[in-house]
Amino acid sequence: PVRRPQRAGAVAGVVGQSFTYPLDVIRRRMQTAGFKGDGVGVRAAATDALGRPKLIATGRQILAEEGMRGLFKGLSLNWIKGPIAVSISFTVFDALKAWWGVKPLRELRAERARSRGDDGGGGEE
Repeated sequence: PVRRPQRAGAVAGVVGQSFTYPLDVIRRRMQTAGFKGDGVGVRAAATDALGRPKLIATGRQILAEEGMRGLFKGLSLNWIKGPIAVSISFTVFDALKAWWGVKPLRELRAERARSRGDDGGGGEE
């Protein structure tokens, strides 16, 4: 059975990858801008006056040359890889917390509320 941390990790992986992927494409384009090779699949990044790649200008260049699809090239493979990696991370994190005896935040809040004598329901006195 799939546990809650694994499901949460999978959802977090898909959402995180989807929202940050365009920045990853721009970063990769900027990193490979000075690459001298056969030139296949490597396009130059937009640069400033000193020849340094610029984030916004590179993004605009990708949009102008390839459209919106250019910012999401390769995302489908990350939808496979991302949820698996993040769900494993969430599961390992929870397992290590249990092994080290770290109590869940919910339990810590309940104990704190009991020690103060309130039910944790609000701030009315």
